[in-house]
Amino acid sequence: MRHHHCSPDVLWPVVPSRILQRVALAWLLAGGAVWVYWCWASVQPWWLQMAAALGWLMLALWLRLWLRQLTPGVLQWQAGQWFWLPQTALQSQPLLTPQVVLDLQRVLIVRWPLPVRGYYCLWLQRGDDATQWDALRRAVYSSAFLPSERV
Repeated sequence: MRHHHCSPDVLWPVVPSRILQRVALAWLLAGGAVWVYWCWASVQPWWLQMAAALGWLMLALWLRLWLRQLTPGVLQWQAGQWFWLPQTALQSQPLLTPQVVLDLQRVLIVRWPLPVRGYYCLWLQRGDDATQWDALRRAVYSSAFLPSERV
């Protein structure tokens, strides 16, 4: 007989990370500064400079859209199952087993596949709720060892 030990239930507030937003902004500003310097210091044809500017603008637009899709909500681990309740929704959605993308001890980037298609990629940081951080980490890692996907 196999026994399963699940982590305690966790409710985790998910808010867009200001650190992530600042890093993205700094990256875009640095790219813009490199483009300005490149245009000033080199003798490239105007069309090549404009193509580089268009590429930078497309990247900036994509990054803005990506940052806007980082929806605030509540992540819930209850009775061995993950749920996601976006701030704009009335009902939570069940999630499948999470995949840890990056673990920096105080920050977890976790990807949750959705039952139908797609996934949620969440940036979780200790500062959002330090009292529940260890419980959240235990739940993320213990759910990887559950015997089957539940939806």
